[in-house]
Amino acid sequence: MKSTVLIADLQDRYHSAAQAQEFIRLAARCGATAASLRFCTQQQAPSPIGAPHIAALGEEAERAGVLLLPTPWDLTALSQLCQLSVPLLHLPGHLLADPQALELAAATGRPIIAMAGLCTMPELKAAASYLKQLQAGPLTVLQSGSQGEVPADRANLRAMVLLKGSLQCSVGYADHTRSIEAAIAAVAIGAEVVQKPVHLDSPLPHTLSMEEFAGLAAAIRRLGGALGTGRRDLIEQDLIERSRTYTGLAAARPIAAGQTVTADDLCVAAGGGLSPLLAAAFISAPAPRDYAPGDPIDLIS
Repeated sequence: MKSTVLIADLQDRYHSAAQAQEFIRLAARCGATAASLRFCTQQQAPSPIGAPHIAALGEEAERAGVLLLPTPWDLTALSQLCQLSVPLLHLPGHLLADPQALELAAATGRPIIAMAGLCTMPELKAAASYLKQLQAGPLTVLQSGSQGEVPADRANLRAMVLLKGSLQCSVGYADHTRSIEAAIAAVAIGAEVVQKPVHLDSPLPHTLSMEEFAGLAAAIRRLGGALGTGRRDLIEQDLIERSRTYTGLAAARPIAAGQTVTADDLCVAAGGGLSPLLAAAFISAPAPRDYAPGDPIDLIS
């Protein structure tokens, strides 16, 4: 199974470039795939992280082994970001609803991770359709809501299924609940990307400390292994136990490879062979190999 992309999203509003470097290193140590921080040029809420810092922060992220995801908060920031060497674009919901922002993002050809935010389904469908028309890079939409705290009973994780089917794109979840359960459950439902807000020194109800984020990352990695492949494959240990506890079809007499199998060639015996319920799949078919009397008939996956 493909590993879940786990984004640590820094929520400290007035972070400095030095704090950003510290955050990137911490995110890597705590198991994040990517480190996201806000990039804003608006005068009422400027970010200390500007275009001149992005290249240096990108190099820091590369050394640490994580992706840097500056989140442009306005069109000017997005325009500047599109001119820089960032591996993909990370858009807030209000820019996903802005045609000019979509045109800027699409022109780069880079993958786009976008939060659904407060967009309606018709707006999301229109945005996905417009990006496809513009031949944009691959799109991933994150089920999300307000930028503030979201009560757990409003997380609406099942909306990811709707988004995936309606938008024909990859999906994920941006978790603004107080705990980590919704983020973990999102992976089980099919989230390919999980984003969780974190703080360094200004905690909010829906943010995690970096130590708490490390716990979330570990839980998601464990869950990824438990989800498996989606196939019903029996491993060697299963086959050994089955041979001791299951009765099934076995060869009643020698059967040569390629020989057309008849009912008289088969019997039911211990050994874990194919269930008699599936005998019809084997009778009148060519034997896949040689069988000696008593050999269990091979399982059909």
